[in-house]
Amino acid sequence: MALRILIIVCLSYIPVTATAEEPELQLQLNPVIYQRQITRWGKQGFTATDLSVYEGQRAERFAALGIKEPNLKEWKAFHGLDGNQLDARLKQLATEEFYPQVISGYEKRGEPRFAVILNKATEADTILKHSLPSDQLEFTLQSLKEEGYAPLQLDGY
Repeated sequence: MALRILIIVCLSYIPVTATAEEPELQLQLNPVIYQRQITRWGKQGFTATDLSVYEGQRAERFAALGIKEPNLKEWKAFHGLDGNQLDARLKQLATEEFYPQVISGYEKRGEPRFAVILNKATEADTILKHSLPSDQLEFTLQSLKEEGYAPLQLDGY
């Protein structure tokens, strides 16, 4: 099976708040508990800042990092999206100025799925590529490099 890779290349710098408080790390969450955690963070003034999805014994597992910040930024999180759903959701939310901060790819029943955290930002421009075979990944990275872009995130599964 070809290696599927996800690339996000951000064209603008999105600052990270240095005055963050109370980081909270959650590990080995099943999808239901992960969703509850994301909902709880939203209600308690946390911003989800990172996530990773990996294979578990019965279901995928999530690791997530949230930070309680004095100046809470608007954010959204989704999981279980296939490639078409991911593309549609990102396109829709870009009209509301939400852009991906982190995306994690994983397989569910042999099909690619994605989890994403989006932040509201007035000046963000991203190029997103997913489900690329290795030769196309190399070509895409080289082409974008020649145009002056550099990858911000790379996730393989």
